[in-house]
Amino acid sequence: MTTTPDVLYRPKPFSFSDLFVFEMANNHQGSVEHGLRIIRAMGTIAKARGVRAAVKLQFRHLESFVHPAHLAGSANKHIGRFLATRLTPAQFGALVQETVAQGLVTMCTPFDEPSLDLIDELDIQVIKIGSCSATDWPLLEAVAARHKPVIFSVGGLTLKQIDQLVSFFDHRRVHHAIMHCVSLYPTPPDRLQLNQIELLRRRYPDKVVGFSTHEEPNDLAPVQVAVAKGAGILERHVGIAAEGITLNAYSSTPEQIDRWIGAALAARTICGATTGRVTGGEEEARALTELMRGVYARHSLLPGQRLTRADVYFAMPCAEGQLPAGQWKAGIEVAGGIDRDGPLNTTQLRTPHNSTHQVLYDAIHTIKGMLHEANIRLSTEFRAEFSHHFGVSEFPRVGATIIDCVNREYCKKIVIVMPGQYHPSHFHKRKEETFQVLHGTLDLVVEGRRRTLYPGDTQLVQQGVWHEFWSEAGAIFEEVSTTHHNDDSFYEDKTIARKTREERKTVVNNWGRYQLGETVREERPRAAGGPNAGEPHPMLSGIRCVVLDFDGTLVDSNAIKRDAFFQALAPLGAERSLIEQVLAAEPGDRTAIITAAVAALRKAGRVPGSTDGDQLVRRTVEEYTSRTDDAISRCAAQPDVSWTLPWLASRFPLYLWSDTPESSLQAIVERRGWAQHFRGMVGRPRSKAENLRAILARDQIDPSEVLVVGDTRRDLEAALECGCRFLGVRSDGNNFEPHGVVFIATMGELAGGSAPEKPR
Repeated sequence: MTTTPDVLYRPKPFSFSDLFVFEMANNHQGSVEHGLRIIRAMGTIAKARGVRAAVKLQFRHLESFVHPAHLAGSANKHIGRFLATRLTPAQFGALVQETVAQGLVTMCTPFDEPSLDLIDELDIQVIKIGSCSATDWPLLEAVAARHKPVIFSVGGLTLKQIDQLVSFFDHRRVHHAIMHCVSLYPTPPDRLQLNQIELLRRRYPDKVVGFSTHEEPNDLAPVQVAVAKGAGILERHVGIAAEGITLNAYSSTPEQIDRWIGAALAARTICGATTGRVTGGEEEARALTELMRGVYARHSLLPGQRLTRADVYFAMPCAEGQLPAGQWKAGIEVAGGIDRDGPLNTTQLRTPHNSTHQVLYDAIHTIKGMLHEANIRLSTEFRAEFSHHFGVSEFPRVGATIIDCVNREYCKKIVIVMPGQYHPSHFHKRKEETFQVLHGTLDLVVEGRRRTLYPGDTQLVQQGVWHEFWSEAGAIFEEVSTTHHNDDSFYEDKTIARKTREERKTVVNNWGRYQLGETVREERPRAAGGPNAGEPHPMLSGIRCVVLDFDGTLVDSNAIKRDAFFQALAPLGAERSLIEQVLAAEPGDRTAIITAAVAALRKAGRVPGSTDGDQLVRRTVEEYTSRTDDAISRCAAQPDVSWTLPWLASRFPLYLWSDTPESSLQAIVERRGWAQHFRGMVGRPRSKAENLRAILARDQIDPSEVLVVGDTRRDLEAALECGCRFLGVRSDGNNFEPHGVVFIATMGELAGGSAPEKPR
């Protein structure tokens, strides 16, 4: 019998963040009772302010710390002070015990090795290294051996010395934080050098950096500036004045400490969030709208009119729901009439989709921001390559940006993956490459094995190895490889594999400031005809509305849906030949097909007569839908769809119809980012003919002015039943091609382009 081994307990590391440190030093004046009063006062303030705080003591084994010749008397002012305020180990134990009782963190600065033994004996949580001991390597070696959390001050140290300290503690796996400190007592304002906090945070981004203060106690500005600079720990000398006891010029009374903490907390509130862009929400948006100009009609506007700049003007105020001047773009369509000087409300408008080069401009803005945030600098001479495997309009969702640095016998690229962007699965025959993440988090799958890479992590990808990657929040990684060849990427997705390199990439010098728009416009006709390649298809002549089928027409989903029937019906005992017979009969939508299959199974004795047929059909339809919806949301678009959709939408009211349940259809189209192109999206439970008649009634259009584009016999029959014109699209796995029907090979032909020649 095997037993499960005990799981090792991994303690949670000490958190240095948002910690206040009350440095007692020698302000106990050699009196345990006075020290207890200070601790209790600090505990009361910490509780009242709701902060996490520590009381810090100082330990010196005076018999060995001070030279024997100076024990009886010394000209060094500090030695006399230390000797006059000495406490025994038991007395220090009483102070530590009270610190714990007050709910405060225990902390101590040892100045010699024997003091570390007392720290262990009293079970003090955190060791603090003073600036004067930060180069005392015998002591530092002994501190590191204790493996307690360490804070060290860097007053008077050079960057080289600080680098040595950080490396020393990192190498020994000692959890540590860094304190900016100026060892002048008190420190005048012009010597505080609080910008050093930012310098330390940039140089050691994985460390908490704090501020050990020695300024005049009533000066609250330094602590607020320190918070604004990102100080995570704040330390201050504390004490209580009493008869015969006067505090030094850099120690704070309880009242001063309370104000000091209050100022720090106020600064945290003022500074706000430390990650992500934060705005003022709806309240700020309303305030800004009240100051904006709105868009107004320069003259009466007619329903269906597409607007130019000459049709509108901009003026205050901008009412709620009105189109702001900043969102104006030519080509906006008016749904209903608008009187002269009337506001253009967003509910009355249909905004054209962004041009493809605008999609890339928007992406470049995001990419530049990511590079700035990661502090990655590019030379002034580089080539930017935008990989848009499913078209430019899909680039924010599918693709990546590649910066070519060098390509010789060795090759280096910087690859930027925007938030939510996915790069499809592929391999290289000749190139071997290694990825190293510079910024963000990268998810990737290599030969079916998923990994998540963080900054500094690497991944080798050898020749012939399938790999794909994506990032939820965005990532930048470096690719170092053997020589890159333009014909050496082989994609798993057959739609991408059919495309030429020019179809799936836009390449510009630098960021293409004066090049990008022209480059994108020229690539369209090369890739698949494109809207500028020739006259629109003759079938669009006299048309006022276009209705598009979805599966097989816009997305390459016929095989997905067909395979899903086999997968959903197989558990019922349906043989492949039976399912193929049902599909060949084209009984209708998914419910009709599954109903026919269940009936055939019942007739063949595969489904008992006692089985509730309706319930069985419902369950099987649900199984089929769950298999198809997600896959179709992510599958490839048909060739040219990415740019043909916005081209059509800018010229005609566009509707989408399908035998897919309407709610599923709308969700899929939303996820693909196409919803803005369509005036409406309709599906089951209504038939295609019923939905087509509803579109005709809604827009009051003559059927002869409506073009239906589809790839099945049911599409044709519904169009003919309603008196609409029909244009067929050839799709994989569909032999539908009746006599007398005009067909196109790709959607791009609607815009006057010709189908691209397939690579041999």
